[in-house]
Amino acid sequence: MSGWIEAGDLEQRLGGLRGIGETPAGITRLAWTAEAEACGAWFADQAATLGRRCEIDPAGNHWAPPPSVDAPWWGIGSHLDSVRGGGSYDGPLGVAAAFEVASRADAPVAVICLADEEGARYNTPTFGSRALVGRLELAELLGRRDDDGITLRDALAAAGVDPGGLGRAPEWLGRLRGFLELHIDQTRELAQAGRPSGVVSSLASRLRLEVELLGRADHAGTTHREERRDAMSAAARLIVAAEDLAAGTPELAVTAARLLVEPNALTTVPARVRLWL
Repeated sequence: MSGWIEAGDLEQRLGGLRGIGETPAGITRLAWTAEAEACGAWFADQAATLGRRCEIDPAGNHWAPPPSVDAPWWGIGSHLDSVRGGGSYDGPLGVAAAFEVASRADAPVAVICLADEEGARYNTPTFGSRALVGRLELAELLGRRDDDGITLRDALAAAGVDPGGLGRAPEWLGRLRGFLELHIDQTRELAQAGRPSGVVSSLASRLRLEVELLGRADHAGTTHREERRDAMSAAARLIVAAEDLAAGTPELAVTAARLLVEPNALTTVPARVRLWL
């Protein structure tokens, strides 16, 4: 590999993403949206700077493979989708770095952008990579709806992804020698230790739970305490119990990230709460 990769090189590549999905709260680039399409166009432009084609596999993952190389590839990349209100470098840094490595490396490098890594729109984390290795349970996922009522099936179709074609992709996996990803530190440990980088030795397993608590809608001011069936109160107790469990288990982290309350009125006891952990 020839030459160092400077921060300015990465910033220059990332400049083309500025303005896509920017909000006052941060970056919001959800999968299978206009913002995702704009990110795909940026990826294709970056591939063109290396004289490469942008290819999209059946799961919507974007590839910039090395031209006319029969040897196995090193896959390097990350993702361009984000959580709601995310950071500018979470994912894009790894993709930009992959293009820089590919422009300098002696070994064949395929730049890869994995689709819907965050899974923020349909609670489908690592969608693209799981589809690539045949680990998606599609029957349950396709009927999921986003906040606008659009099903995942319809969103995929609108983005040009055929749900019937999703599955293990040996024609892509068979070319890979391995996969590397540069990612931001999502803790403060490296900064506090005065270290510029680290190597991941293990990954935290992730479990997402959606919990529904049902109570009864009564008048908030006149209903006696012993007669209340307050779903919000039950949700609060559940969250505290989960936090207490995590406090006694060093390897466990618990986050109550989202609540939907019905009827969501100051004058009414909450009758239904949906809680995501």
